[in-house]
Amino acid sequence: SVDCASLVSKNKAFARVTESIRPAGEVVGAGEHSYVVQPNVNAGYRVVNTLLAGGARVGRLTTQVEAVGQHFSSGAFVITDASRQDVAAIARETGVSFFALDHTLKGETTPVRTPRIGLYRRYWSGNMDEGWTRLVLEQLGFSYEPLWDKAIITGDLNTAYDVIILPDDSTDMIVGGDKEIEKRLQNSPVPERYRSGIGDEGVNNIRTFVENGGTLIAISGACAFAIEKLGLQITDVVAGKPRKEFFCPGCTLRVQVDTTHPLAYGMPADALALCWDNPAFVVRQSHFNDHYHVVASYPERDILQSGWLVGEEHLAGRAAMVSVNYGEGRAILYGFRVQF
Repeated sequence: SVDCASLVSKNKAFARVTESIRPAGEVVGAGEHSYVVQPNVNAGYRVVNTLLAGGARVGRLTTQVEAVGQHFSSGAFVITDASRQDVAAIARETGVSFFALDHTLKGETTPVRTPRIGLYRRYWSGNMDEGWTRLVLEQLGFSYEPLWDKAIITGDLNTAYDVIILPDDSTDMIVGGDKEIEKRLQNSPVPERYRSGIGDEGVNNIRTFVENGGTLIAISGACAFAIEKLGLQITDVVAGKPRKEFFCPGCTLRVQVDTTHPLAYGMPADALALCWDNPAFVVRQSHFNDHYHVVASYPERDILQSGWLVGEEHLAGRAAMVSVNYGEGRAILYGFRVQF
């Protein structure tokens, strides 16, 4: 055993750590025209949400820009109508650095606004993945509303929400239906008002929501719901395969990211994704292939970074994340557990 206290006192190369060490955020530069935050730090999204709530204007660069000796990649946040004092306080609190400009950037920006998010929440013992999604949204400062079955079945979704998130779940658990509920009751008897499922009416309302301009985000298993119920021209190539052919029990896999796509702003071209019996996608040939955008895909080989993966060949070159233009809206399919 090692006496750490003795080691520290005898060796001046060591220093005792008595509290957490926060990353240092600062305001770099003397300008006060606008401020830029790089898009590759998670806490940057908390910063943006804080600023939007305080009345600042925020945009995202759609091109790469060089300014004040810095390279700002596509997706960098440009903040105006915020005081230097407020920005400095947020930098100290969050550890995120701001770059202060005295001029307008010569790059195109798209405005950022606070999205109205509905997070699907069901009964039948709840859904652990919904809880993890909640945690991420709350940590990064995104407001959301729990979206129960009744609101999906009876509500005008476009009036209330811009984005609906379906955490990892099976289509049967989301939709329900008489036969499915009867089967569940044999193993888990619950009062009638807690028998979850959106039914055909809820499915139609979600489809209408997307067609009318809403964004549907499906995570891992919930992608099957989006593919089937929206009639997407996508095949999950590992669906139904026995475990001896495909088994991915919580692994870190390598993915290649299209960093020019707005959904991937701030990501490295080579990234890691946590997968747990995740789907892998092929976009089928159709007259509407221009509506389908592969945002992330698996490399052709050496996919496993950490864990246990059987059937790597089924993932090789397949899409891991797809964005689909659907009517006036879009469906975003994350084949992996994006919260992690």
